[in-house]
Amino acid sequence: MSSNRLIIERVEEWIKSFQNRFFSFNKGYFNIHYISQSPESKIEGIKKSPFTKYNEEKQCFSLSTPLLKFKLKFIKFNEGFWLFTNHIVWKVNVKTISFCEEEDSPFYYLAFVRTSDNYSQKVITLKNTSLISPPSMNWSFFKANTKNEGYLKKNTRFFSVLFIVDKKWLQNYIDTHFASKINDFDAMLNQNEIISLPIPNAISVNKISNILNENLQNKPISEVNLPNAKELSEKIISCFLSDYLYFKNGNIEIKLKNNMIKKAENILEQSLYDEFIGIEKLAQTLSVSPTKLKSEFKKYNDKTVYQFYLEKQMLLASTLICQKVSVGEVATLLKYKDPNKFSIQFKKTFGVLPSKYL
Repeated sequence: MSSNRLIIERVEEWIKSFQNRFFSFNKGYFNIHYISQSPESKIEGIKKSPFTKYNEEKQCFSLSTPLLKFKLKFIKFNEGFWLFTNHIVWKVNVKTISFCEEEDSPFYYLAFVRTSDNYSQKVITLKNTSLISPPSMNWSFFKANTKNEGYLKKNTRFFSVLFIVDKKWLQNYIDTHFASKINDFDAMLNQNEIISLPIPNAISVNKISNILNENLQNKPISEVNLPNAKELSEKIISCFLSDYLYFKNGNIEIKLKNNMIKKAENILEQSLYDEFIGIEKLAQTLSVSPTKLKSEFKKYNDKTVYQFYLEKQMLLASTLICQKVSVGEVATLLKYKDPNKFSIQFKKTFGVLPSKYL
């Protein structure tokens, strides 16, 4: 059978299966449907999509069309625990819409999402989410049969680490690692809406995700260190569960920042395109002693003045890189005389070189 005939048959099969889910265009956005159900159904659905290439050795899908370019890799750790890493570049404005044909699916979706632009979802949010991570990063958690809609703009680059876990696995994990807080997760497990949360420790979660992704990419599945990938995956899941408790229970120690700390943060955040101002000069600007500045700042932020500045600067760098500013240009903008030193610091912060970010 000719390759052309095979493509025609795949298209015909896809049309028959998804005749009610064709791409449509409305109010400036292409509507694109995707499968949100069991991992096996998700994989089989992608395999049946026309023009999608599948590398069985790497367990990796790839696709490039006028609408999008994507690469998806998956790992099955066990029956109730799957990992998917997803890279997408949207070439047009899109509205993504999930669908699930399994009414009583036992699976949950948990995703760490990072985009080069704000990602808009119809979600519920918990109280006490005043501590916000960068708008380009967030958690998303929902049952497989929950309708999920999202809006992404043209040229947005989208990266996600997605875990699909069944209820039994997730409950066992919570019982093992959060034994004293089991009842606090009842509402989460029974929620029929999408839970979206900011990420208080965005730097740490981002770094773990990057290390996990780098360990998986362009490798045959036989060469992937599966125990290490599973350990990193569970670390990310624990981060989400901890963040969920952090916001749900409102156990946030409110630290009222005095004017000196607020002014110090404002000065640092407004000077991210400049070299670090230095403790002495910053203290002089604030009319306080360097010793008091350092102790008070550490008390309220749990990090030094320089650590605060550096983390903010690296988050700015990650945003610029996602906007396709070259590594050399970003280094120059942030006053790094040596681009290699910038790349070293970026990898130290995020676990991956800037050239491989997103």
